[in-house]
Amino acid sequence: MPDEVQVPNLSDIEIVKDGKRVDTSAIDDYDSFMAFLMQASIAANTVKIRKLEEDRASKGEVVPFSLDITEISQEVTCPYPCQSLYVENNGPGEIFVTVNSRNRTPTPIPATREAYFPFENHVIASFFVWSAPGTVSTATALAKY
Repeated sequence: MPDEVQVPNLSDIEIVKDGKRVDTSAIDDYDSFMAFLMQASIAANTVKIRKLEEDRASKGEVVPFSLDITEISQEVTCPYPCQSLYVENNGPGEIFVTVNSRNRTPTPIPATREAYFPFENHVIASFFVWSAPGTVSTATALAKY
């Protein structure tokens, strides 16, 4: 072997179980052991990728909602698992929308405007809608699941 090529010296693998070091002297073939670890890692990551793709898939069905909106917050339950929401404010007043919780920062939607809420890797269970104080409005919402 040429002098300029250096083979790395592999240190012992230390496995700890229940706070005690496990004897690894039986692992004398690092190549096959490391190959096993790599295959296990690849398999685990493949499962994660498949789950992510399943989460992104939807039935492609849309449920429409016609809403009469006042300044009192109302909760609208979506089909589960809903992945996107489109809200169009038909006017005459401004409306506010939050997704999955009343406690989030609301998205204001002026009259005759719309907002799109994509939740590609999460789900929309419900949304909350209300109008500006002293105003009323109507809106159309489309929930895709």
